[in-house]
Amino acid sequence: MDKRTRSNVAFVAELSRSITNPTNNSHIVFDNVKLNVGNSYHPIHGIFVAPYPGIYHFAVEITAPPTSDPSHMMHVRIMKKTQSVAITFLDANTHHYLRRTGSVVLQLNTGDDVWCQTEEMHGQNTITGGNTYSMFSGFIIHPIH
Repeated sequence: MDKRTRSNVAFVAELSRSITNPTNNSHIVFDNVKLNVGNSYHPIHGIFVAPYPGIYHFAVEITAPPTSDPSHMMHVRIMKKTQSVAITFLDANTHHYLRRTGSVVLQLNTGDDVWCQTEEMHGQNTITGGNTYSMFSGFIIHPIH
């Protein structure tokens, strides 16, 4: 693979439908692909698999609708294999939409997978889908040759 081809990796995927009351440690499958240069994001499973070694950037944007539940708590993590590498908090009693973003820069080896999961789910929770409310994205910054 030449250097030009190795720099062509990027994806953006959104959650097509809302997820109501997801359980702790649930894998979030961002199924509606908007961009998948290099075909390294797998929307059926919601997993990015590194095609070659490099430095990559990932971001997750999560939106939750208004809730009056005082026990509302929802955390979303970006995972590298089984290791948590970033977290986004959507906690608090609010009567407005909450939108939070978490991002991370990672060094990946060929075959390393990156994905998102829920954590610390308490009270009534919804991850809002559709209309680009909740998205997962990533791209290569620099291949390692």
